[in-house]
Amino acid sequence: MMSRLFQAVVFLAFSLLDLHVEGRELIQIKDAKTVIMQPKDCVIESSVCSVMTPKRKKYELVFGKSTALMDENTAVLRESATQIALLKGRMWVKTSESIVIRSEFGIAKVTNGEIWVTKIGQKVTFSPLTGELIMVPRGSKESIVVLPNYENWLGPVNKAGVATSGIPRLLDIENHIQRWGKLYTGNKMQFKKDVHEYFLVWYSLVEEDSDKNREIALRTIATEAENKRREEDRQKKIKDERSRVRDMMMRRLGLE
Repeated sequence: MMSRLFQAVVFLAFSLLDLHVEGRELIQIKDAKTVIMQPKDCVIESSVCSVMTPKRKKYELVFGKSTALMDENTAVLRESATQIALLKGRMWVKTSESIVIRSEFGIAKVTNGEIWVTKIGQKVTFSPLTGELIMVPRGSKESIVVLPNYENWLGPVNKAGVATSGIPRLLDIENHIQRWGKLYTGNKMQFKKDVHEYFLVWYSLVEEDSDKNREIALRTIATEAENKRREEDRQKKIKDERSRVRDMMMRRLGLE
């Protein structure tokens, strides 16, 4: 059961979300009738294929058991039935198997999931909604797990030869609604319904994050308090030892 405070916050957030969705037109882009392909008509083959969408058009690229819904001005390289590379733009990937999403800064291994991938400038952001996602920065032997409804990024290689990366954080709800609405295929009423359903999932994670941060803060406070107590004990022992030595010397000198 939700607490009254949580219910009140959710109600307020829903109201603001309604205003946000109502206040802006649902801008959806249409399917592209033609896209730029290299080689020509390669999407119907099983070979390597590069695809680029035009302005204000989207395109669904199928590879193996997966699909990549490409936003406008997006370039993708289909490398195999289980591997795809984002060259620029944004794509919404859905897969029922294990695939690799590659970028110039590293790869993301995705299993049975739904994920948004965005490349803006020198940064690629991975935003999984479901499934398992593991980022592996270029030049690194370490991997980074990104949980559903969180996001993280990869960037240029540093002086150590390893691609830079961020810290996983809860995805930006407003940005997500905007990109989602752009590629959405239903009407505005259905979109509002789907947004509300997703918002409940997202907001529950806000609460979890708050609880985790509160626990971390309490542990930090407890650690600081323990360190302070230990330092006070240490200072007391030093003071007591100095007093003991001083008293002993005073007795030996007959100055008591």
